[in-house]
Amino acid sequence: MKQQINAFVVLFLVISSTLLLACQCDSVVVSRQQGEDQSAQFGIASVTDDSSLSSSSSHKPIFRAGDFLSGVVSGVTRQIVDPTIESCLNDFGLDESFTEQLGKGLKLIESGLASNQITDIKTGLNHFANSINSIKAATSACHQTSVFTAIDGLAQFNGQDWGNVFDIIVKKCDVQIVYTNWYKFDATIMFNNAISDWNDHSFNSAGFNIGGIIELVYHQSLLKSQEH
Repeated sequence: MKQQINAFVVLFLVISSTLLLACQCDSVVVSRQQGEDQSAQFGIASVTDDSSLSSSSSHKPIFRAGDFLSGVVSGVTRQIVDPTIESCLNDFGLDESFTEQLGKGLKLIESGLASNQITDIKTGLNHFANSINSIKAATSACHQTSVFTAIDGLAQFNGQDWGNVFDIIVKKCDVQIVYTNWYKFDATIMFNNAISDWNDHSFNSAGFNIGGIIELVYHQSLLKSQEH
């Protein structure tokens, strides 16, 4: 009798384990299926599809002028940009040479900060300033007067190559990009944020940080001009 009970217990445990495993497998399949359904709904490739993963990972977001420029406007004005203005900026557009020059400038600044190469930083700042000068037409066409005035003012106060207004301060462990008026404004983190966003193809955020740089230099240049 005892042997029969033990055999029954063993059989019960085996059946229970089998059912438990089956339930676990079913739950995994259901979760994966739910994930695939949700991915399909939002246009996201399933991670189980190697070919889809490969093609999606190589895809880069398209640069939209309105996305970037509305970020610049927000960075200068500290206000949310109306969708109609973003649409106007996007319709006006930017030349491909703009993204090439700005991208090159940010890359040189990034490498210069990483390797303490002052020449790279200065060259990068020149590319940066020249690229920003070229967006005046778009801001004017879409009636973003404050942004146009700020960018135009940078050239009026400091010359077209206003990138040279920054001081490059070399310290023991790092390099800083500083704008000096009555006291030093460390713009390094602003450039680093813009570079990081640009590299991540977060163009609106990159524009916002660049707008902050424009506002800083213009505002301080304006104050400096009023001293005389």
